Amino acid sequence: MADTSPFEIMAGIFEAYIAPVGEAYPAINVAPAGNWVQLGTNRSRNMGEEGVRILHNQTQTLFHVLGTTVPVKAFRTQEGLSVSFVLHDLTLEHYARVMDGATVTDVAAGAGVAGYRHFSFLRGQEVQERAVLVRGDKSPYADTFNTQFELYQCVQEGEPELVFDKGTPAGIRFTFRALYNNSNSNIGRIVAQDAAPV
Repeated sequence: MADTSPFEIMAGIFEAYIAPVGEAYPAINVAPAGNWVQLGTNRSRNMGEEGVRILHNQTQTLFHVLGTTVPVKAFRTQEGLSVSFVLHDLTLEHYARVMDGATVTDVAAGAGVAGYRHFSFLRGQEVQERAVLVRGDKSPYADTFNTQFELYQCVQEGEPELVFDKGTPAGIRFTFRALYNNSNSNIGRIVAQDAAPV
């Protein structure tokens, strides 16, 4: 296999999974299992070409004094982390996941009546929280290693919009915003594989 270093310059496909808050994250070299559910029937083949975006946002307050025109200190007053991507998968099971995990009901076909599936659009006041895993098969240490983002407790935010026209596949934008997780005293972490198992 050809040497593709420098490995620290990365490009590749990352995929997203969700699970109940508190679900154990997979080891960096092991495929997600247990209660982890992939987003997209065909995983990355259902994701928009703009890829998966990781945003580290923050708000800072700058302190100025009389003796200079530039700030002398900064205070971080807010910070956050979000993951977003467009999913081109309109199966109701995946559509329901952006609608706070709505329950999909399958109604069987009957004599002269077609079968169908449905879920309710009304989400109510309570917002469902989920753990999020974003996994890619690239690492800044070797092309054959993995990197994953682990967000411990997230909510689906934003206002998902579907647009149907004759030339562009409709997609649903997922945006997961990390919340503070008391069990981990954190919002998440990045894990980059740097060695093979022994």
